[in-house]
Amino acid sequence: MKPAPLSLLLLSLGLALSGCALPAPTSGRLLRSGPSPVSEALFQVRARHTDLVDVRVLFPSDSEGRPARPTGGGPLPALVLVHGGLVPPEDYLWLAESLAALGYVVALPSHPLELPLSAIDNGHFARELLTSPPEGSLLEGLVHPERIAIAGHSLGGVVSAKLALDGGFAALALLASYPDPADTGRLPSLAIPSLSLAGELDCLSELLPRPGRCLPAPRALGARRPPGRHPLPVHRQRPAGRGGRLRSHRAARHRARAHHRGPLALPPRRARRTGHRRR
Repeated sequence: MKPAPLSLLLLSLGLALSGCALPAPTSGRLLRSGPSPVSEALFQVRARHTDLVDVRVLFPSDSEGRPARPTGGGPLPALVLVHGGLVPPEDYLWLAESLAALGYVVALPSHPLELPLSAIDNGHFARELLTSPPEGSLLEGLVHPERIAIAGHSLGGVVSAKLALDGGFAALALLASYPDPADTGRLPSLAIPSLSLAGELDCLSELLPRPGRCLPAPRALGARRPPGRHPLPVHRQRPAGRGGRLRSHRAARHRARAHHRGPLALPPRRARRTGHRRR
């Protein structure tokens, strides 16, 4: 039997390594109906030449899964949400759905072995999907390229801080997490707003003031208490030169706990715990 030509073998190897991405969706699957419908779509983006990265995207939609734009027709703000270690992205759909109902486009990139540190730049590839989506896809013209934030839970927060330091994001949120101590020297160069948020039962809520305060202003540090309990104060710091300073109603406590009611507030059903340890 005559052996196959070398060129054919190389072509077959290249196709096997590269794979074929899924077609870019033009509409999504409806997750929530009612006054603020939310839909979900799965994209695959090319990464590192040979890899395909699954990115779940949740977005405000109509009742048929088509993107819903604001009254002016302008693009929407977006968030890249990085999952924690050994926690699949699907476990964060409740949070992504809540944010999408408020008018955000939320992208959840996957990582090998569900470990964000195994492919740190997957968050950047998710951002590129939002800013330069496939032609004709539902994301085309949907996201404002300068209004994309990044957030991460636990180990995903460590990775999110690294990505924020690389640039390209408008804000950073750490959920029961803190920056890698190895990045401490780079943190003063972080020129975007940041938020450190934890649940009251997270062990990290006791650690929030120390690692969180190494983030430059403007920043906010806080921990959420379960509903029905008296909220504790939030610590905020504004940039120097704008009349801002660190403000605390109970500075002597040396804690940054708060009942956070912003767009990243945790729904009551998950207020008890966001993660008992950094993974």
